[in-house]
Amino acid sequence: MAAGVWICAAGTLAWLLVAGDLNAAIRAAPWLVLLSWFVYASQWRPCLRIDGSGFEVINGLRDHQIPFGAVKDIEVRFTTAIWAADKKYVSRASWPVGCSWPAIRVS
Repeated sequence: MAAGVWICAAGTLAWLLVAGDLNAAIRAAPWLVLLSWFVYASQWRPCLRIDGSGFEVINGLRDHQIPFGAVKDIEVRFTTAIWAADKKYVSRASWPVGCSWPAIRVS
């Protein structure tokens, strides 16, 4: 879905420029960029990375580094919740039920 929104935003901007309506393109560009950024932050960026030092929970606007030693509990359902240092870190990277493509990257 994210790539589709980006293609539509770029296509709209290109269509306005090719049509010669520069003022409309200038007025639409900030909204198209804002929409593209929102889609990036909410759908493309979130992931859960696991490496030798621990977990890296990457959500839309925040990143969390959680060492393995600090982890008290992990719950995996439709999202992954990690309890560490009396806080709950929830990975917003998830996939629909029945989908075989996970949004978890192991490095």
